Amino acid sequence: MAGKYIKLPTFAGERGSLTAVEECADAPFNIRRAFFLYDLPADAHRGRHAYRHKELVVCLTGACGVSVDDGRIEESFILNEPTTALYIPENTWRDIHDFVPGTVLAVLSDAPFSDKDYIWDREEFHRERNSELK
Repeated sequence: MAGKYIKLPTFAGERGSLTAVEECADAPFNIRRAFFLYDLPADAHRGRHAYRHKELVVCLTGACGVSVDDGRIEESFILNEPTTALYIPENTWRDIHDFVPGTVLAVLSDAPFSDKDYIWDREEFHRERNSELK
């Protein structure tokens, strides 16, 4: 067999679509996690959480803004080319926004999905980071 189709799990909603690939569950090779954001309304916000693991975000087509906050420094980036990835360290808040029509993002993570790896409340994130940074 030279190849085969693998149907990837996809989740669609008002904020756009996400297709995920997790190690050994969907791909016949070792990866931790990759997912793709697409069909993104211009006024959508993705992320709006902190993640306890590392990520690389790549804009495959289109453009968007990414705001990050590590508890000490807040920075903004523009992603608009597939040859540049944005590295987001663990325990960093992120908000992805201002999508150009047709934008497609690939997100690569060092861990498979687990809901416990996310902090969804920004005040809780700052309380946790402030205690870690002391």
